[in-house]
Amino acid sequence: MSRFISQTVVSGADRPYNIALVVPDWAAIRNEFGVLSDDVSEEELVNDPRVKGLLSAEIKLHCYDVKKYETPVAFLIVAPFTAANGQLTPKMSIRRHVV
Repeated sequence: MSRFISQTVVSGADRPYNIALVVPDWAAIRNEFGVLSDDVSEEELVNDPRVKGLLSAEIKLHCYDVKKYETPVAFLIVAPFTAANGQLTPKMSIRRHVV
């Protein structure tokens, strides 16, 4: 999808609107903003308005050809989806009922 987003899931079945669950690529985001050291934690980056603006712009950019009702209205930054945390199956499919 984007060099700033490593994983994403759009959810919205039986809801008034869709949301995107986004796993950022922290290395690319740190590089973009010139934060090359680990002095700034991921928690601090999550709360940075520049990061939220960047991710929001990337989502809008990549949803230009999606129907309006399919486009996510909001997004949440989440931890990576892995088989170890039970969010992926062994064949790497999303477990939607868990996510």
